[in-house]
Amino acid sequence: MVENKIIERFKVIKIFLLCAFAVIIAKMVYMNVVQHEYYTSLAENKTYKEVTIKAARGEIRDRYGRLLAGNTNSFVVQVSSDQLTSKDNDANSIALKIMNKLIENGEEYEDNFPIVIDENGNFGIIEIGARMGGDCIGSDLVQISTGYDFVKMVIDVACGKGPDFTKKTIPTKAVIKFIFTKEDLEKMEKLKEEHPEQIYRISEMETKNFGNIVDSSSRIGYYIYTPETN
Repeated sequence: MVENKIIERFKVIKIFLLCAFAVIIAKMVYMNVVQHEYYTSLAENKTYKEVTIKAARGEIRDRYGRLLAGNTNSFVVQVSSDQLTSKDNDANSIALKIMNKLIENGEEYEDNFPIVIDENGNFGIIEIGARMGGDCIGSDLVQISTGYDFVKMVIDVACGKGPDFTKKTIPTKAVIKFIFTKEDLEKMEKLKEEHPEQIYRISEMETKNFGNIVDSSSRIGYYIYTPETN
């Protein structure tokens, strides 16, 4: 009688364990088959997190840490002509009010309108170009090679005068040489020793830049000479 009760209890326990294992297996099948994608994405989200990182903007520096390009905050004020309906709101008065307000606030503004009016109401052009030419082109090479004082001509035109085409010097061949290496420097010293009369100008030499030249602003220096013309 006692043995039968024990056997019955074992059967109950066995059935309970089998049911428990069946539930566990069914749950595992359900999670791995039916909801595979859901739990896979859930696991990945716990491992990886997507973060939006804004692109770095601002200063651009070379490999030596020298600033190549920076930035500054700026704003633009625009006035539409169709909004100027009142007689007191003409474009000139609005522009004057805006500039006065900028000046009061200590702001800088860019006035690129190339025409001025004098006290007699006469119009005049105050700007014809932003750059004569870099690397001594406008300041030296034009006058040496053509004889014209190009700098004075630009100033005269900017002041509303006609350019003076009188030749100030006798035109001759002009050459500018930029120094990047020690060999370039040795060539200049040789020319200065053998033909000093051909040397027109020698700039200051930044010899500390040897080996660190990355652009035109970091070159060693330059010299201008006038070789003999055959």
